[in-house]
This record gives sequence, C-alpha cells and structure tokens, in this order.
Amino acid sequence: VSFMNALLNCKKTVVAEVSGKAVGIGTTMLLHCDFVYTHGEAQFVMPFINLGLVPEYASSYILPRMAGRRRASEWLLLGEPFGAQEAYQFGMVTKIVEPEALRDTVSKVAGKLAAKPAYALLQSKALINNEAEAIHQHMDVELDVFIEAMGTEAAQEAFDAFLHKRPINPEKFK
Repeated sequence: VSFMNALLNCKKTVVAEVSGKAVGIGTTMLLHCDFVYTHGEAQFVMPFINLGLVPEYASSYILPRMAGRRRASEWLLLGEPFGAQEAYQFGMVTKIVEPEALRDTVSKVAGKLAAKPAYALLQSKALINNEAEAIHQHMDVELDVFIEAMGTEAAQEAFDAFLHKRPINPEKFK
C-alpha cells in the first residue's frame, strides 16, 4: 500500500519502462505514471477477477476514464492479457518503440524532463493530476473490498488452484 501511495503522491514526473509482462500490480501501477514506454511484444494483464479478487489502486476509477467503460470492463472483468498496441491505443502507454531502443528512449525522455524548469514541471503535473483526492478515496474503497474479497471461498479456491497448477473448481464460486 505504501509504495502505491508514494507513487500516487509523487510530485516529480514518473517515467516507466515495460519490457516484458506487466501482471496485476505491475499493470495497475502504470496507471499512476506520467509516461509509459514499451516495445511491441509487451503484454499487460489484470487477473484479479480470475483470483476471486477485485481491481486495486483505483484501476476501476482510472481505466474507464482512460479507455472507456467497455474496454475497462473487458480488461478488468475478463482478466485476459492484452498487447502493447491495445494499451497504446487506449492511452495506457505513451509510446511503443523497438526493443533495442527502449532503454535509450526512456533515458532521453528523463533527460529532457530533468532539463525543464522544475517549478513549471511540478505545477503542470499537479494541474494534470487534479483528481488526486477522488483517486485516493476510490483507492480506499477498492482496498476495503479487495481485503474482503481475499477472505472469500472463491479467492481461496482460485489461489489454491493457481499454486497447485490445477483447474479452478467453479462450484466454489457460487
């Protein structure tokens, strides 16, 4: 919880690099970054529902506003992987670059940001992120429901199936 609050409250610009799979919190945290760069083979997935859980860290607040309610529903309610192109198309990713150019691209962007006037950069980010209070409130609600969901029989079954590499028993989801 504290690292996500630190990310949400970070006054400085946050630049992220995704060079593989971003799963669960790995995808959720990208929603709180200012810039996200990846390559075309990257994959994203928020499998919470598959584990009997609910979305976390305001993803159910941010995703509908970012990608639209239907796309957010697809990502959160089906819990299936999606690619870099789809993430870019719906605003989760800033830019897709060639794998060999990814690290250099992120370094160049960070360098450009570091060269900007600090006050103007900080205040501009604050203005862009003017919904921070609503996001904090939504995160609190999601956390309460997430903790409650972790105690359900469905979540216990999903985690047990995952750990033992066996199919989920859908009878336990009723």
